[in-house]
Amino acid sequence: MHLAAFEDPHTVGTKHKWFPPFLAALLKNNSAVTGLLERNPFHGAEPPAHIRVLRAEYRFAPPSDGIFSKGPWWEIRKGSTEMFVEPEEVPGAQEHLQQLLAVREERRRAAEAKQRAAEEARLRREEAEELRRAAEAKQRAAEEARLRREEAEELHRRVEAARRAAEELKREQEAKEEQEREAEARRQEEAAAREKAAEEEKQKAREKAEKEAAEAAKEAARKAQAEAQAQAEAQAAAEREALERKKQEALEKKKAAEKARKEEEERQRQIAEQQKREQEEAKAKEAQRQEAARRQQEEQERRKAEAQRQAQQAEEEKKKQQQLQQLLVTLTKHELGGVPLRNAIRLSKAANRHKTATATAASTQ
Repeated sequence: MHLAAFEDPHTVGTKHKWFPPFLAALLKNNSAVTGLLERNPFHGAEPPAHIRVLRAEYRFAPPSDGIFSKGPWWEIRKGSTEMFVEPEEVPGAQEHLQQLLAVREERRRAAEAKQRAAEEARLRREEAEELRRAAEAKQRAAEEARLRREEAEELHRRVEAARRAAEELKREQEAKEEQEREAEARRQEEAAAREKAAEEEKQKAREKAEKEAAEAAKEAARKAQAEAQAQAEAQAAAEREALERKKQEALEKKKAAEKARKEEEERQRQIAEQQKREQEEAKAKEAQRQEAARRQQEEQERRKAEAQRQAQQAEEEKKKQQQLQQLLVTLTKHELGGVPLRNAIRLSKAANRHKTATATAASTQ
């Protein structure tokens, strides 16, 4: 393993079959692998930060000036921005990252469901408590109304007792007066008549007083009962209003929590879309770069072919010039005054070809 660290980082994976499993175990923070390193960069980190550790703290360090001059090329270098290996090149990295993200999403959803269930249970408890308090208040109001009715009935009984006592007293007085009248009927007729008249007045006054007392007692009982009923209804209405208000507040809180959750999901979706767009842009740029390189290669090949064609054409022109020179030398060996007729046509054609080739070479240059 130590010697493999000094080999070519691009071929060590195919040369040593143990190296890809080593990278996969390193990504999973396997203690059997991280124990071989000078410092464990995964200590205290939560996934998927492991991939960022590989990106930030590992580097290529090929040896130079001796075997142990720079150490293995997977050594930790804190603060480095060069990559030890691309995360997608680590065997199982993408699957591992997807699993971690799926687990995190599942945990988040479970926590949200648990929180919603706890909130709903709390609301149900509060609603039950409000209903219990309302029932107790209603029971207290009914008890107070019952006590008021009992007091009114007690007052009515007392009035009836007073009336009966007055009637009994009346009967006793009438009996006594009857005895006195029988004893002194003739002796005190005028006094008896006056006393009788006075008694009748007293009787009328007593009857009137009894009637007024009974009516007053009935009116007091009616008013007390009406007041108790009105007070109970007002208290029940106030409690219903308070309960409705609390229900509305709980519903608004629930709606706000649901809105916050949806906004968070939308933000996460936008982040994922942004990452996807960045990856697609990177792929598009790489494709453009490859296309530009291909076009440049084709242009170089075309220029090379053009240069070969021009060189071949120049070589042919050179051969034609040599043939023309030989022909001119042959012609100049004759006497002055002309050339043989059999060579005049060849000389004219050669001169024309020379002019055409010269003009073509000048235009291509």
